[in-house]
Amino acid sequence: MDPGRTPVVCLVRGKIAIYNERLRMSAARHGCEVVNLWALTPLWDPRAWGQDRVHLSPAGHDRVARLVAQLLGLPTLDPYAGWDHPAVCKTRRDDLQWTREFFLPWRGRLTPPLTAVSTEQPPHPTARRGNYHAAASPHPPTR
Repeated sequence: MDPGRTPVVCLVRGKIAIYNERLRMSAARHGCEVVNLWALTPLWDPRAWGQDRVHLSPAGHDRVARLVAQLLGLPTLDPYAGWDHPAVCKTRRDDLQWTREFFLPWRGRLTPPLTAVSTEQPPHPTARRGNYHAAASPHPPTR
């Protein structure tokens, strides 16, 4: 999916594109089909996404299922068809509520609490700053 329209994930859009291209190359080598969600424009609509803005809503899953059925040659509705009614625009207030309910708790789980002084020792005595080779190799470096 193209993250260009999302405020946080758009920062890694280029890396996602590179990953997708490598996935397509690998699939082609093995004779596999890949569902191109990047081009599925109905997923740009907020109605395609759940309240957490990470997971697809039932309507978003329906669009992906249509695309998969089309790829498999099954009869299906057009996955690229427009929505039945216009989308309701997200407001700044909606964004702040999402940040408070979903983004900040997620970010908090990723970030360890800050302490003034760390009392923990490294797991290996050789794993000290600037001594990366010693920690990675069982043999001391030769000079």
